Amino acid sequence: MAVDKKKQKIALGVFQENAHVNQVWITSDLQAFISEDKAIYHHKKINDENEPELFYREGSKDENLNQDDYKAMFFVKQEQIDQLASEKKILEGLVKDLDKHNQELTSDMEVLGKVIIEKDTEIESLKARIAELESVKPETNKDEGNTTKKGK
Repeated sequence: MAVDKKKQKIALGVFQENAHVNQVWITSDLQAFISEDKAIYHHKKINDENEPELFYREGSKDENLNQDDYKAMFFVKQEQIDQLASEKKILEGLVKDLDKHNQELTSDMEVLGKVIIEKDTEIESLKARIAELESVKPETNKDEGNTTKKGK
């Protein structure tokens, strides 16, 4: 029986997106199922006369292995999946911690921004006061040697 290239491409996509899946059933209407029961249910629902076609991930099916060997293979892979899930939880915890620190830094930056605005306001006020004081600073009239106040 010739391999349907469309079905093969769909199966490959399922395997690429789902590392834990080693077999997929494709129905004649090109629907993919990782559960044989669901594939058969869909097959009956659409009144398809062709059985769903089963595809295996490359290297996952060996005719010489018995059921116990397949279970052992599954457990090895399940351990890998469990390890990845554990690593994912650790990474999620790190992301949560980083988000918390980011929020704290954002809060600190907001406080510093307010302090800078307050200090800028104080500086402008001091500059205005200095300008005011300089405008009333006594000046010496060089011609007469008298001291007068500027602006009066």
